[in-house]
Amino acid sequence: MRARVYLFDIDGTLLQTGGAGWRALTGAMREQFGVQELAGIELRGRTDYAIVGDLLRIARVPTGPQSRQRLLKSYHERLCAELQKGVGAVLPGVWEVLDRLCSEPQAVLGVLTGNGLQGAEIKLRHFGLQERFSIGVYGDRHEHRTDLARDALGILRQQVGADLEGGHVCIIGDTPSDVECALAIEARAVAVTTGGFAGEELVAAGAHLVLNNLTEWPR
Repeated sequence: MRARVYLFDIDGTLLQTGGAGWRALTGAMREQFGVQELAGIELRGRTDYAIVGDLLRIARVPTGPQSRQRLLKSYHERLCAELQKGVGAVLPGVWEVLDRLCSEPQAVLGVLTGNGLQGAEIKLRHFGLQERFSIGVYGDRHEHRTDLARDALGILRQQVGADLEGGHVCIIGDTPSDVECALAIEARAVAVTTGGFAGEELVAAGAHLVLNNLTEWPR
């Protein structure tokens, strides 16, 4: 049997942090660069690499590795503290879908997320989800989310099988960018409306299947 790969976005798809990520990010910007106002920054569907670049330009500091590491160190520390306030949650249907997929022969579960590796691990660990995934593709290096899908295909061919094609992959997310990411490698695109985008927007982006949340995962 050929492997079937399921790659999940994190924020808005698997879980919601209750604003912990935004509070951690704005706090880090105040602490490190004295920036008080971040209105107009779009986070949904973007990579941490792209977001951090925008933030550093707002702060009018170089966007090189040193500034990035300085901001991210503060962000990760604050993220852990904010998550401890307990206002976030795993979204409906997530545990059930993961349980079902884990029981399928040849199913491979992973995350494909705009979060950087450390931020993703902090969130997944906090909500007890980290052990469910054997593969991760993260937003540490790329501006564009479609590049994550191409990275994912390369990783999967190394770890799952050299003959694996996009048609053997299902990418589950909550934004048009997640859908675009799937289509870039001819993967199946499943979209949920739990991240703030309407079903019509996700259909227009090209999603093969749109769900209100993961409780509607097809049987």
